[in-house]
Amino acid sequence: MERARKSSKKHHNVLDDKQNVDRLSALPDGVISHILSFLPTQLSVKTSILATRWRFMWARVPVLDLEGVYGSSQTTSFPGIVCTVMLRHKAVSLNTFRLSYMIPDGPTDDDDGPMSSYELETCIATAIERNVKNLDLNLEVELPRCVLTCKTLVDFRMAGRVTLPCRGPISLSSLKKLHFYNVPHEVDLSRLLAGCPVLDELTIYQSPGFELDGCTISSPTLKRLTIKFSSNRVKIYAPALRYLKVFNCKYEQISVSLMKSLIEADIYLYAFAESDHRCVLKFLDSLCNVKCLKLSTHYGKTFSLPVTSSIVKFGSLTKLELSANWCFLTKFLESADHLRVLIISECHWHSEHWMDPIGERCACLFHSLRSVTIYEFQCTEQDFNMVRFVLRNAQVLERMEISCPREGVDLKKKFDAIQRISLFRRGSKECELAFS
Repeated sequence: MERARKSSKKHHNVLDDKQNVDRLSALPDGVISHILSFLPTQLSVKTSILATRWRFMWARVPVLDLEGVYGSSQTTSFPGIVCTVMLRHKAVSLNTFRLSYMIPDGPTDDDDGPMSSYELETCIATAIERNVKNLDLNLEVELPRCVLTCKTLVDFRMAGRVTLPCRGPISLSSLKKLHFYNVPHEVDLSRLLAGCPVLDELTIYQSPGFELDGCTISSPTLKRLTIKFSSNRVKIYAPALRYLKVFNCKYEQISVSLMKSLIEADIYLYAFAESDHRCVLKFLDSLCNVKCLKLSTHYGKTFSLPVTSSIVKFGSLTKLELSANWCFLTKFLESADHLRVLIISECHWHSEHWMDPIGERCACLFHSLRSVTIYEFQCTEQDFNMVRFVLRNAQVLERMEISCPREGVDLKKKFDAIQRISLFRRGSKECELAFS
């Protein structure tokens, strides 16, 4: 009896699987092709066993996503898989071609040997011949020259050790997005950008070991720029830039043109020497047209910069998120007359009475500041002084939210802080106070 029930259950499972396949098969070819485009190609090929109609469905998907590691324990070598897929793929044009092929250090069990440069270049050239729009390469190869004159390429991502031909023209007339991940320093970035007349977005990530000796980013059309690398010489000329993210850069010799179109910036200032404060200030002042700014710094808590000497106004700045030394807070309170939202994630104090002389110079406190959020409130005297100063001087403040860290501040300390802050005089009668 038990065997009969198990047999019946298995029979129903088989029927359910067939019904599910039948439901998928009832969909139009275009819908099935769209679904398969989200799968890695090796997995998409396996759907050919589902039904007769599915046998060559994968070959018409306009996406090829191939990933392999030399020496991995797969039954068929990756070069063989790539060769078979490229020969049998029938799509006339490609939306996306992604090829990732890693060769690990040390001995491997693969007897076929790694893919040769010729094989890799042939795969890439084939994708270019099919008018590929999105090209994503993570491997060690010199690009075929045809890549740099591809008229259909819109999104190009390079990782690993992809290098560019030293000679030949560069004309990527449709390229909108360009992403580098650990690109070798031999790549001539200036030459490449000069051949991208409509570039909108540029991302450069460099891990330790891939440091750049110098970097010049020049593009009159660039709207989004993200850079994360260590370089002592960074030059940025991007007058149309709307979004800027800079992380982990050294600022000994940074040069940035005035960015009048800038809307949002996310800046992480890496540890710098006190002698470099002029370069840092000059860089920050070049962001004076930004509307939303997130600024983080990493250096000693007692570090001090004479930022209050700067007279540049941040007239468009309405939102500021700060995790930095107290001196940067004073800078923006004085220079951002239209600041509406202030978020303080962490502030390193250098003086207990830094706010007293600047109150009258902070126009934002009297006319625009509506919301203040303070994270990592440690219940120190400096923290209480800051809250007292803002509550007393912010004439149109609507809400202040204070959050203590999960560890280091017990319930009694929180309760005492709430009682103490609730007694502070408030310049705005409409201000709500939230504590967590």
